[in-house]
Amino acid sequence: EPAVLKVMTKRLEQFEFDVLSAVDGEEALVMIQHERPDLVILDVMMPKKNGYEVCSILKRDEKLRMIPVIMFTAKAEKADQVTGVMMGADAYVPKDCGAQVLLQHIRSLLTA
Repeated sequence: EPAVLKVMTKRLEQFEFDVLSAVDGEEALVMIQHERPDLVILDVMMPKKNGYEVCSILKRDEKLRMIPVIMFTAKAEKADQVTGVMMGADAYVPKDCGAQVLLQHIRSLLTA
């Protein structure tokens, strides 16, 4: 969702993170392959390739698999979380948990 993406980008920039954003899964993959970010945050419900697909592709790629992935999504059911972990996500944060929980996961994964 463009509005959520804009808000989250601004919020993360306020915490002095450099943020790249993509509007769909295919764009995200290209960006990740070229930029090699320190961490990736994915929504499950993205156009073209969903977050599960993007995560799975990243984790199968020898050059990209070490990049931590956080699934940050409205899909909060236990089955959704299990799927995220099965696809290789390092953390699964439902959006209703809020930005502070997301920030804690980001910091934890970046210092691991």
